[in-house]
Formats: sequence, C-alpha cells, structure tokens
Amino acid sequence: GVICPGGFSADKLRADPKVQKFIQTLFKQGKLVAHFGHGSWVTLSAGVLKGKRCTCPPQIRQDLIQWGAIPVSKDAVVDGNLISGNDWGAWSKAVIRWLAAQKR
Repeated sequence: GVICPGGFSADKLRADPKVQKFIQTLFKQGKLVAHFGHGSWVTLSAGVLKGKRCTCPPQIRQDLIQWGAIPVSKDAVVDGNLISGNDWGAWSKAVIRWLAAQKR
C-alpha cells in the first residue's frame, strides 16, 4: 500500500505522473491507499477519489468537491481501501484496523 503525507510535500507529489500511476495501480489492486491532511491532493490528482468518501482539511474541501469526491467532516474515514484522516490518532487506528482485517 501507500501512505500519502500531508503538508507541502503533497503539492510536489501530486504533480508527478509516476506517483499518480503508482497510486492508481495500488488502488485498482485493492491495496491500501491512505492519505493524511493535504495528502488528499495526491490521491485526488491520481483520480482515485471520484465518488469516494474522505476527509480533508477545510482549505481544500472545494478542490475535492470539484473533482467528484465526497468530503466528510470526521477525524478519519474508511471507504473501501481508501483511508483518509485529519486526526493523527484516529487515522492511525483506522489504518491499523484495515491492515489487521486483511490478514484474516
């Protein structure tokens, strides 16, 4: 799987076609695709958020809406193999629960 970090690194990563292709491939394979905070820009640019529920910082909520994502105001959101978060603790627990469920 992949974890897309937030902060300013997300702005650089989202413009890289190799990163976009990597995320698309993992997402289609059902592997974990997780993002935190502004990391949603990376998954958004990869085109995997359309029709998916996710959380994001308020500053980029409109970006997600315009690209077809469904923003949810929660600390962490799990939608299939996509996990998003704004609260480190809630997001970490969601990722761990998702990974543990895959081992069963």
